[in-house]
Amino acid sequence: MTDVSNYAAFISYSHDDERFARWLHRQLETYRIPKHLVTADGAVPGRIGRIFRDRDDLPAANDLSAVVQDALASSAALIVVCSPSAAKSQWVNREVEVFRELHPDRPILAAITAGEPGGEDSNENCYPPTLRRPREDGGFDEPAGADFRPGKDGKRTGVVKLVAGLFGLPLDQILQRDLQRRQRRVTAVTVVTSALALIMTSLSLLAMSARSEAEHRKAEAEDLIEFMLTDLKAQLQPVGRLDVLDAVGEKVIEYYSAQPSREMTADSLGRSARARHMLAEIELAQGDLQAARGYSTSAFEATRVILERDPTEPARIYEHSQSSFWLGYFAFLGQELDIAEARWDEYRQLTEQLVEIDPTNLEWLNEAGHARNNMGIVQMRRGNLEEAEASFEYGRDHFASAFQQYPTNAQRDNLAGSYGWLASVREENMDAQGAILHLLEQIEVLNGAENFEDDWRLRRDAMVAEANVARMHLYMRAPPSAESVENALVYLIPASLEAQALVRHEPDRVNWRINAVRTLSLLVDAHLFAGEVAEARAAMINLSRLMSHESWETAELDQIGEARVQVRASQMRLLAAIGEEEASRSEGENLLVQFARAREDGSASSQDYIYTLLISNFLAEQHRAAGRHADADTVLGQALTAYEARPEGVEHIFLRAQLEQANALAAAMEPAE
Repeated sequence: MTDVSNYAAFISYSHDDERFARWLHRQLETYRIPKHLVTADGAVPGRIGRIFRDRDDLPAANDLSAVVQDALASSAALIVVCSPSAAKSQWVNREVEVFRELHPDRPILAAITAGEPGGEDSNENCYPPTLRRPREDGGFDEPAGADFRPGKDGKRTGVVKLVAGLFGLPLDQILQRDLQRRQRRVTAVTVVTSALALIMTSLSLLAMSARSEAEHRKAEAEDLIEFMLTDLKAQLQPVGRLDVLDAVGEKVIEYYSAQPSREMTADSLGRSARARHMLAEIELAQGDLQAARGYSTSAFEATRVILERDPTEPARIYEHSQSSFWLGYFAFLGQELDIAEARWDEYRQLTEQLVEIDPTNLEWLNEAGHARNNMGIVQMRRGNLEEAEASFEYGRDHFASAFQQYPTNAQRDNLAGSYGWLASVREENMDAQGAILHLLEQIEVLNGAENFEDDWRLRRDAMVAEANVARMHLYMRAPPSAESVENALVYLIPASLEAQALVRHEPDRVNWRINAVRTLSLLVDAHLFAGEVAEARAAMINLSRLMSHESWETAELDQIGEARVQVRASQMRLLAAIGEEEASRSEGENLLVQFARAREDGSASSQDYIYTLLISNFLAEQHRAAGRHADADTVLGQALTAYEARPEGVEHIFLRAQLEQANALAAAMEPAE
């Protein structure tokens, strides 16, 4: 299969087969093709490439026909999930028909999940009518593919069959290579498992050995655990290996849970707490806020007890400082500012106590800097911008000094983060140019790393900073100037590519996926402001694919809802740009109803007020262009009334820009005297 299309395949399925289609989508996109396979077109790549799966790939049904048409046109193959439901689905039949019209020579593969292929009983037939090609002899040419029904190919072989069909490979060749690779993996896993078994056996022998030997073995186990929680964690975090860290944390907790608490030393309790902190980070990254907070709470209780035993021991102070930070962080995410401030102030006091003990300890110096940044975040959220900026400037100067002495990536990231917070407080202070300046300083610091490409945390932070620069250019004025749109695209195009690379590297990390969704939504808007409708549509297709992942649907984070609003507003603009004005207007009106309900129950955020004006301005312009001047007046009047009734403290540079545009539109609609 040559690389002539945006998608390696398009998966067509009925609603009843959605669960299987999601599973297949994930299997194909993550499948690693065995090395050294060659077709007539040349060497086969290591990955299949992007797979398009419709339905959930777009949030608005009204645009499905246009987007699906584009996706079919840019797909190298079609995979049809075959079942009795699919056979009766007009949607699936139409997709097969359109694909065959567009690409008569490209492969169409069947993935049978239920029913009978071409069965005479219409209730059992699993092939859509358009899937089978009639022959001159009255028979039918049935598609190649895989049979996933129980007792047939099985899931593993079925996936391999589809891969072979996509690339035109002999099935026995790819099966043999795949089996060889699996055998190598089994061998590797066996070695690792044997090593772990040996470790666990050693631990089990503690109860059977003489006391001196047992203590020696226990010390070795504790040393191994210390390595896993420090050096191993430091090596795995930059490359985003959450799966390995998760397994490490679980093993540590399992080991300590088997010991009576009265027999555990303070060091052991501290390591157990650190393992729980690590698991909390992993659960948070995967979107499970409740589980993350549970781990953090249990760690806090453990470190509080051991600090009471020895309140002057630096190790105990450090461990409890981490517990205070994480509890404050989860309270902050839950909008519990009083709790967050109390815990973070405790974190600040503990870290400053550590610095007094040893002013040369780099780790403790960093913790003290982070503590000041955290206090700045709380002050910024409370609207105390001068105090917040002072805290962030303290953190920046603190980390700049540390970076000069220890120019590591960790120190670079700390310094860059301070510039990011300074940009945030400038944004809150209505200073767009000041925010952009600090963001550019952040990007410069991050890009200065020699091994930038190998550190996924630095890449993530740089991508977010670039997206924020573009966001400022797009929305600090309404509407943006042509120059601002051009400047935004300079940052958004590479940022969107990097965002998608981050998601491919770590698909289950929800916060990275949120960043990617927001970045591509900005890219859609920028292309539309520039009049580049085709490019905006392509960006929306990529954006919708990011939102189809199961982690997006199960995550509990508030940022998911905020990102959905941003995407729906972009979708509203795109629908209008492609001529679907009624659908665009309906999407906008539905969002305004959602914001009105949030204002009624007191849950409206600053973003809700910004988008109330933004969407109202857009709809008013649509109404006026269509000659519906009364409707334009109504929607603007309602938006301005909502703005005037907003709670105290709800203000933002983007809100001010949208207000200025709303007032200008309202003035332009007033009849001349």
